[in-house]
Amino acid sequence: MVAIAALRNGENSMLKLKYSRNYVGLTGLALIYMVSSFSVTAQTKDENKPDSFAQCACLDILSPTQVANGFWEELGVKHKFDTQLAIVSKHLNLITMNPAAMPEDRLDRLALGEGAFLTFRAQLAHVYFASLLDGDDLIASHASNRMMQITNRAFDEKEKAFEMVKQFYQKFPPSDLDIRGRHQQIANFSSQYIKDGDPEAAIALIVEEISALPANAPYMSYALLWRYIDAINASPRNAEIRKRVSEKLSGLKNLKQHWAEENYLAADDPILRGDMPSWFWRTQNIRPGESLRAGRKRQLNRLIGGLEKWLES
Repeated sequence: MVAIAALRNGENSMLKLKYSRNYVGLTGLALIYMVSSFSVTAQTKDENKPDSFAQCACLDILSPTQVANGFWEELGVKHKFDTQLAIVSKHLNLITMNPAAMPEDRLDRLALGEGAFLTFRAQLAHVYFASLLDGDDLIASHASNRMMQITNRAFDEKEKAFEMVKQFYQKFPPSDLDIRGRHQQIANFSSQYIKDGDPEAAIALIVEEISALPANAPYMSYALLWRYIDAINASPRNAEIRKRVSEKLSGLKNLKQHWAEENYLAADDPILRGDMPSWFWRTQNIRPGESLRAGRKRQLNRLIGGLEKWLES
């Protein structure tokens, strides 16, 4: 989970950016292929130049949001950690990334920040995300989530990052719109506590996180239970944790029943309404063509089965 790349545009040093590999992808690239083929097919290939979408005469025809849809679509098909940089960079070659000329559209700024983040340019990503922190919508939530990771792992400002973690749910209460929440940061700090020889500090953080989750969505933070199972089993709080997980499981089963009986309308679904671009929903592990409710039902069913087995282990 370590990614290091040289910062561009005259940066004096390299910053380290570590983050979760749990990504999935988005919508097709037909427009890109149409535009690029139109401008390239009549040209003679220069063997000394690398293949790149940027060689065509289509720079900045697509919006940053469209480009982000494109690279998340490809990441979803063949996402591997060692190919992420090449895939995302290829798509970013279609647009100009200039923080001095910040787009007015907040979704485009979010897309540019995402592209910089996934290509390990922490300073550049920070500039874009920092411009989006006001408000409490999904744009601000995603930007804040990425900013926590940059602050913690790229800038190594642990105390500041931990304060951001504590404040996150105050501003962005857990909901089925964003099931990522604080999961990555809780994992970061828990791993550090265990590495430092203080597993009970990690356990306390995990218990706090699980306890903070309402029974209204299949949150990614439940994965902490599997990731730190050895520390949990060895903890004097093991029985307490299992009791708490059992209570959470009961609530999630009630949620499953509620969703089965609910009269859910397409007009209520943020994906079907187009509230956010498709790439954002891929970061939420929603599959192409799924409504939010369909995706969350699938995730909830898997989580319930997993927690039942976890309690039996």
